[in-house]
Amino acid sequence: MNLGGIILISSILGFSAIVIFVLGICVLFSKKPCGFYTFEKTPSEQEITDVSAWNRKHGIMFISCGIWISILILCGLLIESSLLLVFVSIGLLFALPTMIVYHSILVKKYHI
Repeated sequence: MNLGGIILISSILGFSAIVIFVLGICVLFSKKPCGFYTFEKTPSEQEITDVSAWNRKHGIMFISCGIWISILILCGLLIESSLLLVFVSIGLLFALPTMIVYHSILVKKYHI
């Protein structure tokens, strides 16, 4: 992979990590319950037993994912630039199912 491709991929992934991180901060301080899936109806305040805990745990999950993507980018760049996509791909294959399982746990715990 040439330097231009590495810079482009790193920039796109880095921007994505920042967006996910900022989303997590917004969710963390939100007064209304956040949603997780785009196809899932966002729960109302009456459907959640503790809205602040629900948002706090989802916010931390998104912030952690943004940090995780950033770490994967740095590892890929530091170890070998050509492994950047491999690191991020394998890392996301771990992160996304983990987020889905964690969301399911939160639904069971806080959803009425």
